[in-house]
Amino acid sequence: QRGADQGFVLRAQANFLGYDFSLSTAKYLSDLVLGADFSGDAGPLGVHGEAAYTLNVSGWGGGGFGVEEDFLRAVGGVEWRPLKSLVLLAEYHFNGHGASEPDDYAARALSERVASGEVFGVGRHYLGLVSSWAASDLLTLQATVLLNLLDPSAMLMPVLEWSAAQNALVRLGAFVPVGANPSGHLDGTV
Repeated sequence: QRGADQGFVLRAQANFLGYDFSLSTAKYLSDLVLGADFSGDAGPLGVHGEAAYTLNVSGWGGGGFGVEEDFLRAVGGVEWRPLKSLVLLAEYHFNGHGASEPDDYAARALSERVASGEVFGVGRHYLGLVSSWAASDLLTLQATVLLNLLDPSAMLMPVLEWSAAQNALVRLGAFVPVGANPSGHLDGTV
């Protein structure tokens, strides 16, 4: 078969000084993806991070190889449990595939990677804040704020979960956008 139709994943992992580390490489469609991640505890905080460098490579089916596109995506975060029933999390996300200016969001939203769900978000810099409180064994309240640091805008996501029975979970939530309306249109015009 043609090289463009083949895929693979290689992954190595280790634990060093109480931290889990891994390195990986994969070929998916015409992309070569190099990745690394870590997780562990730093005192009372849980810490984690991961990065993936994607190279869109032409020439898998023969001919000369060339890089058509490349970008980095990375995440780093900290988690703190000040109480047994309360979890606080902060996480930064860098999306190298995203637009570097808010005026370019609409054009970026038309990219094949965003349309297929491979890449989420059309901006570059995001900060996520999460608080989760187990009010009782049956009731959990969660609040998430996803901030786009470039424009700035935010998405507020409150959630209430109630364990109504052993096999029934009732979840109520909302998505509340905060920020100015986009200036571009999905056809790429402004």
